[in-house]
Amino acid sequence: MEINQMKYFLEVCNCGSMAKAAEKLHITQQGISIALRRLESELGCKLFERKGRTLSLTDAGQHMYRRALEIIG
Repeated sequence: MEINQMKYFLEVCNCGSMAKAAEKLHITQQGISIALRRLESELGCKLFERKGRTLSLTDAGQHMYRRALEIIG
């Protein structure tokens, strides 16, 4: 797990969308999407439920959010 993956994850959670997070972080939406898919693959679980453009945290995602806040602040 890379620190950038956690930063991207937190920003998506805080913004509520990959597009808004990408804009705020000055990276492409595709870059965020790839980083989050890799993070999910490394963790072996889904962090988000994706329904169209709507993202919501899974139980694992909620746990990861709390841990990422502890680590990154």
